[in-house]
Formats: sequence, C-alpha cells, structure tokens
Amino acid sequence: MIFKQLFEPVSSTYTYLLGCEETGQAVLVDPVINAMDRDMQVLQELGWRIPWTRTSMPTTSPRHWS
Repeated sequence: MIFKQLFEPVSSTYTYLLGCEETGQAVLVDPVINAMDRDMQVLQELGWRIPWTRTSMPTTSPRHWS
C-alpha cells in the first residue's frame, strides 16, 4: 500500500491518496476540486485508477469533489 498526502494551498486542505500496488486501485480521501487536475496527474503517473473517492467531512463543500 502506498500513502500520499497532497496539500491544496487555496483551501489550505489536504487530500490523501491510498493505493494498492498489486491491484492498481486507489482511493482519494477529501479531494479538492481546485486540485482535480493535479490529483489525476498523480494517479496517471502511478498507473492507478480510482473506483471511488471519499470525504471525511460531513458537509457538502463545493471545494470538494467526489
């Protein structure tokens, strides 16, 4: 398993990427819409795909995508 913490400076929040090297699947936790291109680039560089995203916040903040 690989874990990456990605910082998004506009919203001052972190996105967490957890991925399995064996399956090539990953999950993004608390992705930020402003950083969607960055997140997709990281996933592409690692050769991973994301079947889902998760949020740890009980809000429907427009800055987060899922």
